[in-house]
Amino acid sequence: MFRLKLTSFLLLFLFLMQFGQGQEWPKIYGDDLQVYVRKVFEDYDKGFLIGGDILANPNKFKYAWIIKTDINGNELWNKKYGNGIDQNFLGSCYKTTDGGLIACGNTTIEDPLFDPFFYKLNACGEVEWCKILLSQGNNDASDIIAVEDGYIGMLRYYKNDSLYARISLVKMNREGEPLWIQQLAQEDTLINNEEGLFLYLTSNNSYLISGEAYHPGYHPFWIMTDTSGFEVWDFFWSGLSGQAHRLVEKDSGIFYSTCWGSSPGRPQSPILLKFDCYGNPIDMYYLMGDTIGGGSATSIANINDTCLSIGVTWKNLSYPAEKHVEIFLTDTLGNILTQRLLLKEYQEVTNIIKTFNNKIIAIGQYFVDGNWDI
Repeated sequence: MFRLKLTSFLLLFLFLMQFGQGQEWPKIYGDDLQVYVRKVFEDYDKGFLIGGDILANPNKFKYAWIIKTDINGNELWNKKYGNGIDQNFLGSCYKTTDGGLIACGNTTIEDPLFDPFFYKLNACGEVEWCKILLSQGNNDASDIIAVEDGYIGMLRYYKNDSLYARISLVKMNREGEPLWIQQLAQEDTLINNEEGLFLYLTSNNSYLISGEAYHPGYHPFWIMTDTSGFEVWDFFWSGLSGQAHRLVEKDSGIFYSTCWGSSPGRPQSPILLKFDCYGNPIDMYYLMGDTIGGGSATSIANINDTCLSIGVTWKNLSYPAEKHVEIFLTDTLGNILTQRLLLKEYQEVTNIIKTFNNKIIAIGQYFVDGNWDI
């Protein structure tokens, strides 16, 4: 392993909290590097796999990056993916049943414009195969999930001959060969500028996408497809301007999605949205009052049948505004049971998971004192 010496760096942070005991540790990864983080997973040995990017400068992604740690967050190995010349950008990754990862993102290896790539990695982080979908213009693979007989990737702005949509799904077999590509959000002519941010596998093996769309005005937006990628429904949360982030499922078909949103008389706020498997809104929960100066709810994890863990950023109305990054534990009605301040910053918690022994891993990147660190 080697490290690139860069003029600035981003430090990646893991926060571990055991319920009831308050024990915690922070871990920092990427010292002397400038990096971003996308996902974290608990591994077979109860350690962690972390997916992110290494930047050569603020506008150029040089490597996709995977870090492996032990149960205490101590780094065991890290691997870089890319040739060090062309750009390689990790959009997301997903744990596979064989202990490895399926990763997706963008690359300029084949031509100057970005094309979607997919890597299959074994448990040691070694590349088993790589697939690049050559396409016209700049486009990317923004999220990926593993299914029983292969993988489902989410494409943004994918264009090849007459095929184009701002959001598409691609089905690949276990060797990475595309089986089909389905264009989404094509029927409603009032939907414009749709953005798919996150892809989720539901309990009945359907595919659910969260993001935003203009209809008119920007609203939190979701698309549900069947196992063949055909759209079942799409819906936007009318009366609320904003963007849907990550989601979890409870009770086999009830979904909770984090978002930032604003409505008449309220500032941009962290919100929890609840809807059913048919795309019917059930309820909306403002996680904070209307006296803040702005905020967002980003990552989310199921803790138990009645409790959620949510990453929240917010700032107050003072000048200069005091900023906060917090973890909220809430019930399913959006009531805050307890909360924990991580930093006085305004950067999101990228990902939250619950560990095998009922702890929380919260992961993110933060710009402090001229450098990205925690």
